[in-house]
Amino acid sequence: MQERRRGKRIKKSLYVQCRLYDTTGPWLSAIVQNISEFGIKISTMKEFATGEILDIKISTFLGPRRINILGKVLSREEKRAKGAIWISRISFTNASQEDKLLLGEFIQIFSGKE
Repeated sequence: MQERRRGKRIKKSLYVQCRLYDTTGPWLSAIVQNISEFGIKISTMKEFATGEILDIKISTFLGPRRINILGKVLSREEKRAKGAIWISRISFTNASQEDKLLLGEFIQIFSGKE
């Protein structure tokens, strides 16, 4: 199978918050399965539909500021039948230059440790 990823993905146990973009709905906790400069794979208790845009907040140890980034759900799958866990693969679509740099620095630090 051909590798389609554009960037190095790191596998770290991180928590992020996400919600549907442009809503005032509650922020949901998600567990990161892997992350790169271009996307993220998360598990949640909520199903997000393919094509939905999510507002994502990522906390790092690089300072008090969170990374705020938008992402488009590329695919999702259910992992358990009862008390479903949903795995969503998300491509980052929009972030400020400052958030892109912070995310890149974060990825670089951890990619050197694997």
